[in-house]
Amino acid sequence: MVMEGKEIPGPSEFSQNIKNMAKNILEVGPEKWTEKEINQARYAITDICDDLKSYRSSQEMIGSLIQLYPILTNFYFRSQNKWSAKGKAIPKRWKKDNLELAKEFVSAFDNALKQNNPSEVIHFSEKILNPFGGWYFEGSKTVAPSDWRIL
Repeated sequence: MVMEGKEIPGPSEFSQNIKNMAKNILEVGPEKWTEKEINQARYAITDICDDLKSYRSSQEMIGSLIQLYPILTNFYFRSQNKWSAKGKAIPKRWKKDNLELAKEFVSAFDNALKQNNPSEVIHFSEKILNPFGGWYFEGSKTVAPSDWRIL
């Protein structure tokens, strides 16, 4: 937004410096995800897909799909040290990165909603997770911080 935005009231040395800074940040890329961050996202995706495999109502399925849409996107991009996207920018970001995967992503979510069947989304999620070890439940353990515990 900074790089492509129109300067108001007009271009200046300051606005050009800010645009150059934004360009440099984008070119460097985001901070690399740790193994822990990758596995946390894998766990979240696995958990949601597990819910989708045995959903009880279309409303429950929609709720799970709504959760999965940004998490799966963020995992795909961030696990590869790429910038991600949010909200309505998600499909555009997929298309910019990989047109074939973008088509699969959009089709899977569209079909899940139209046919009340999340199987394509589950299959697509597994495809995205496979290069990182696939589904992630086995052996996964997260301990809540001590200040979360009620005495």
